[in-house]
Order: sequence, then structure tokens, then C-alpha cells
Amino acid sequence: MKHQTYSLYYNTMNRWLVTNVDTTEVKLPMSTHTYDGNLNDWLVKGFALFENPEREAFINRRRRRRISYPNLLSVPQPGQVFSDMNVERTWEIYIPWNNRNVESSGFWRNPTLLSQWAYTRVYSDDPQLIRLRIRTCGGVCLWLNGAEILRFEPYTRNEDSEIEVNVTLDGGLNDFIVYHEDLAERDTLFKFRIDAYATCPLSIHLPIGDVNGDNLSQLELAVNNAYFRRDTLRSGDVELRMSNPLKEDLTVHVDNQIEWGKRRSQELLWRKQSSSLVLGTVDDFDVGVNFFGLEFSNGSVRLKRQWMIQIYPSWWSTLEAPSVSQRKSILLKEISRHGRRDAHHAYAMLVSHGSREEIEDIMGNELSLIDQRSDCSDFSLIVMFRFYLFSLDNPDWNNLRHRIKQSILGFRYWFDEPGNDVMWFFSENHALLFHTCELLAGQLFPDETFSNSGLLGREHVELAKERLFNWFSRFRTEGLAEWNSAPYIPIDVMGLLELRDLTQDPALKQQASQALDNIFEHICANSLDGILSCSQGRTYEKDLKATTTGAIAALLWLSYGIGAPNPSSFGVVSLCVSDYKPPHELQKLIVTDKQSIVYQCHQGPDKHADLYTFKIFGAILSTAPSFRRGKNGYSEHVLHAALSSEAMVWVNHPGESDPNGTGRPGYWAGNGTLPHVGQYRGVAVALYQIGECQDISYTHAYFPKFAFDSVVARGQWVFGQVGHRYIALWVANGFEWIRTGAGTERELVSSGRKNTWVLAVGSDSDFTNYNDFMDKYSSIAFTDTPGEQISFRDPRYGFVNFGWKSNFEINNQRVRYSGFGPHPRIEHYIKEG
Repeated sequence: MKHQTYSLYYNTMNRWLVTNVDTTEVKLPMSTHTYDGNLNDWLVKGFALFENPEREAFINRRRRRRISYPNLLSVPQPGQVFSDMNVERTWEIYIPWNNRNVESSGFWRNPTLLSQWAYTRVYSDDPQLIRLRIRTCGGVCLWLNGAEILRFEPYTRNEDSEIEVNVTLDGGLNDFIVYHEDLAERDTLFKFRIDAYATCPLSIHLPIGDVNGDNLSQLELAVNNAYFRRDTLRSGDVELRMSNPLKEDLTVHVDNQIEWGKRRSQELLWRKQSSSLVLGTVDDFDVGVNFFGLEFSNGSVRLKRQWMIQIYPSWWSTLEAPSVSQRKSILLKEISRHGRRDAHHAYAMLVSHGSREEIEDIMGNELSLIDQRSDCSDFSLIVMFRFYLFSLDNPDWNNLRHRIKQSILGFRYWFDEPGNDVMWFFSENHALLFHTCELLAGQLFPDETFSNSGLLGREHVELAKERLFNWFSRFRTEGLAEWNSAPYIPIDVMGLLELRDLTQDPALKQQASQALDNIFEHICANSLDGILSCSQGRTYEKDLKATTTGAIAALLWLSYGIGAPNPSSFGVVSLCVSDYKPPHELQKLIVTDKQSIVYQCHQGPDKHADLYTFKIFGAILSTAPSFRRGKNGYSEHVLHAALSSEAMVWVNHPGESDPNGTGRPGYWAGNGTLPHVGQYRGVAVALYQIGECQDISYTHAYFPKFAFDSVVARGQWVFGQVGHRYIALWVANGFEWIRTGAGTERELVSSGRKNTWVLAVGSDSDFTNYNDFMDKYSSIAFTDTPGEQISFRDPRYGFVNFGWKSNFEINNQRVRYSGFGPHPRIEHYIKEG
């Protein structure tokens, strides 16, 4: 039996053999939920606020069961199969990819029991007493050398719990076995971590069977160093740059999928000594954010890694039309051809006379998800009412229409109805869709009895009206807690359009129209050339990087001819078939040469988020000043600058250590610890103070060199140029460019738990040229204590002073951020001459 020896990773035992995660859907008892507070409270107070009422009972039953030590006939090794409670499990090497956790987090749309075994061996020269710190989301049972030493089952959803225990190691090899499980509900952190604190050195001796240890190490390094040359590909090969270090060809299994799209698989041969792996051409894959899951095979070892890239073929940029109606016609046709396989795509196909067989196939899958009450099924149900009405006069659709009716009558429309699902009701976008679906369902079938609630349709109408009027009342006073959210604003638009177009209530129709006008004002003010480029209340890496294939770019292209046409369906199909027209006067927010605007407002409940955006022709800088400074973050994006759809810069404190991870907060989206941010027009400052409780002790910036005409580093400054627009980034602790792996040519890192970043945008309206911009900013003399206080003289605005405990000041005058309310205050500036 061969072993591979590893040092502990900052005291963490993160090298294990693991089994595949077993997933078993769980049928929980039916229950109801009550809550009278603000639905957005979970953004600050956590998921436990809306915990499934049946979760605790299910977990208590799990706690009472007996967990048996696995029947292992020999030391586990890769590829070996063993049976656990009639479930066959296969051992495989877990590659941590810089992660200190053993983690298999993901998204499960129905209640699902997850379980996994893990095994490793720890070597100690002599017997010794050590201290173990165990952290988990879920529950763990731990055995050492065959004896159970710990059963720790907090099952706190998506929150780490930890415990410490002292154990005695034998001299030589010590066998650790972990059983880990949790009940998955939607996005689920499924992970555990064991830190070992010892007097004498420890090492991990991982069984690797017949695998060549040198090959394993070289292959892991090569895969970890792989990267795409750009984050958006418009033509040519989809090429992963990675060098095969082995003297043999390797088989690579590739899974590919866009969100909500169809999964595709292929087998590729990675030639020995080759410097790249071509996955196909851009025309081989769907338009949008493509997730590539690669499995590299070498003997009994399987190395798995995921990458993400936006694919936007260049021909899409050639689509244009002078009128809104023409653009709607063009895009509806392209969505019917190239859209992702969801109900909105099917509706686009229906009105475009697409394949009936394909429509029925898509709708069958979507209706099954609705009947199962899978999470996010409200995103699909919302278009079923339009589908039902459009097809009324066509008997060819009678069977499908009957099935739609049954799904509508059997759905769960709010958490106070009985259910055993994990549908998420508790955010403003979901609440809007559930209430709108309830109204339209009752309106369509007023005299039918709805099987889940026992209510008549007309009774549902009255409930939905009250809920919708409350939603609009909160919207008028609070705006959106998920402010400027690239993934969720289109959901709001979708719900509002369906409500506006189909409701029989004039007051609701008017309020939906007014809300749409308000949302379009926000996204126009916060977009650059029709591309959303601003701070956001909830977002993900895919939405930050993949701006041209997002729904907002398509919505603005439809409305004003700017942005980017693409086959997004959420909100876009609804706008294509609606007679709603966003206000023409909002085009004034699309600034021209020598113009600039400052946009300010408050979004969310009291004291939630003050917003500030500065925009000039070809450049934008946006922040959420002082947003929850020093607190743990989630998916909030509080500092963003852009010169184009790809030439973007932002700073964050990573919420996870794996650049290809899926955490919330993630590596690029959100913050582990939120900074204190201030801004005045074209200059912003972010102060970071990261506590010792956070594993990651650095901050970093996304600065994609490939997207700029020029990138220049001067001392602690980095400058970027696109045409006559410029960007400057300074960091107190200095920086280092990442030159390997996913961050190659796009990431710069600055160490230190306390740090200060300065970000500025400018143009030839304020500076003679790019060199003048660089000279003036690089000559600034800073007075600063990283993360605490900074003072300097900005070449345009004068004296800047900002501190962790003080306000952002320009020339000794406090910059006002609060008191503006949810409706934006917009100041226009025109430069003379």
C-alpha cells in the first residue's frame, strides 16, 4: 500500500479519501410557517430566521439513530468500493484546491439528505495528546483508530459550529474516519474541517493505492494552475491553458452546462506534454455563463475541477434595429432558437411557432418541477398563465393546457399553506412572484377549489391583493434590499410585467407600471453603455463577470438600443410580449461626452444601504458607503468601477479560499468581512479591518489586464486605460499580481488584515491624457494608517479625509449619503468648453 505524505495545511487535516456524496430526497411532514416581520430580515439575521418547521423534528430523529463504524475489510484506497447501509460507495482522493474544509456544497431544490464518509491517516513519531477543533455545517461522527471519540450534530443551516476535544495519538499511523451528513435545503454549505494542535510534528499519510505519487502531485499542480485567457470569449477555441506534465495521454471527461440549461458531456484526450486543452469552439456551447466540470483520469485517481467562462459569440453584437417593436421581434426569435430550456424559452417558441415537440418536452419538465414544489418553481409558474391564455383557441394544446391547470390548482402559494418543500418565500423577488401567481391563478379559476389550501380561486384573489398592496407599500418606502441585483432585478421585472399585463385590478396595474418605471430608472443610472456596472445588494461571480449575457443588458437593449442582445429569458421574454414601454426620458441617464451624473438613494429597510454612483461618458464608479462596515458579508458587492463591459475593477475580501468555489460569500462576489467605504464623485476609498476569526488575511482586486488598452503599475498604483477613459487603483500594503491559476492576468492580492484601497476613474475631460492622469495620481502623498485612517489631496476634488470611525470628507466637508429615500436623487453636470 503506497501513501502520499502531506504536511498539515495551517494545522488543518485537509487531505482525505472521501466517498461520493449520497443524496436521498426526503419527504418531510406537511407544515405551515408564520412570520410577521420584514421578509428581508434574513439578509442580516441569517437563514435560521426562516428555518423549515419540520427541519428540527427530522434532525432530532437523525440524532437518535445509531451510526455504525463502517465495515472496512482493509485500508481504503482510491477506486475501492464498500457498502454502507445497502448504499455502494467508492473511495476517491479529495483534492482541497486551497480549501481547508472537506466540502461538497451545492444547491438542492428539494429537501435532500446528504451523507459522505471520509478517511485519512495521521503520522506521529511518538504517542502524544493533541487537541482537535472540529467545525461543521451539518453533523459529524469521528472515529480514531476504530474507537468513536466524538458525535457532534448541531445541524445549523449554512453556519459553522465548532467543538474541541483532546485525543491521544499512537506512535506511527493513526486512522481517522468521519461520517458527515446534513439536510440540504436550497443552497447548502456541506462541509467539515478538523484542525489538529500538537506538541510534536504531525503529517498526513494518504493511501493512494497503485497511483504514482509523483504523477498525482504534478497533475494536481497542473490542474490548479489552469486558466482561460479571458473571462469572455466571442470567437475561436474555448481553450483551457494548462500543461500536461505527464509522459502519457490522459482521458478527460467534460460536463458543460449554463444555468437552467441542458447538461452536455464529452470525452477528450489531453495529449502528453501539451500546453492546453481545447474544449471546443464558442459555437459548440450555449450563449451565457458556461460551467465546465472536468474530471481527469489517471489510473484509479479522478481529479475533479470546475471552471466558469462567459461565451458570447460576436455575431450577437451585430443585431440592431431602430425601434423597440423591431428589437422585440428580433430578440424573441433568437431566444426561441438559442434560449435556455425553461418555461419562458418555451413560451418564446410558442409565439414564434417553434417545434411543438420541443415545447411540450420543456413544459413537461417545468410542470414536474412545479408539481414537486421545487425551489424557484415560482420562476416557471409565473409564465404559465400567459401560456394558458395564449393557447386557449388552439385545441392542439388542450392536453398541455389541462396539465397547466392542474399544476396551478395544486400549487402552494404562500408559507402559511401546508407544505413539505423548501421553496424560498423570504425575499422580495420570490414574494412578488408568489403573490402575483396567486392573484393570476385565482383570477383565472375563481370558482375552482385549490387543493392545497382548500380555498376558492376568488378567495385567493383577495389574499393576493392584500399581499401585493403590502409589497408595493414596502417598495415605495424601502425600495429593494437586493438593490441593483443583476440576478434578481430581472425576476422583479418578470413578476411586475406579468402582473401589469394580466391583472384585472386597475390599481395593481398602475402600481406595477410605476414600480417598473422606478426599476428602469435605477438600472439606467447604474449602467455603462447599457451594462449594469455598480454596487449590488445580492450578486454572484457569474453576474459580476458575465455582464453581456445577463438579462439586464438584454432589457436595456430592448428598451433603448444600448446594452447587449442575448438569449436570457427571465424578464426578457415578458418584456418582448408586453406593451409596457420604459420611460423614454430615462435616456438622459445615458451620459454623453462632457456630461456626468451623481446618483444617490437609500434602499432596503431603515439604515440598510445608502448608494452612491458617479458616471461620466465611458466610465462609472459605484459604492454602498458604510454598508455594515466590519460585519460578516453575504453576497453584497459594495465597490465597483468600469470602463467597459469587460474592463471592470473591484475590491473584496474573499469569503472562501478556492477561486473556483461556490461560496456565499464567494472568492469574488461578496465579502468575508465588509469594508468601510466612502466616495465622492470619481474617487472612492475602502478601509478593511479583518478579524482573526476569518481564515483569509488578505484582500484582492479584480483587474483583468486583457480588457484594457493599457495597464501600468507604478509603485503601489495600478492604472488602466480604455480609449480616453482611465482608472487608478492604490493599495496601502502594496500588491502582487497572480501569475498562475484562475487569477492569471486578472487578480492582484494585497496581504494584511488591515488595509486601505483607493479607486478612481477619470477621462480626458478632466486630464490632458492618460499620462497626465497617471502622473497626477501617482504623485499623491498619502498620510495613512492602513485600515484606520487616510488623508490625501485628490487632483480634481481637493483634500480627502476618511477613517474607520469618521465620515468621508472633501475639503473638510462631510459627504452626505443618508436621508435620500428609495427614489434616486440625480445631479447632472455639464462641463463647459
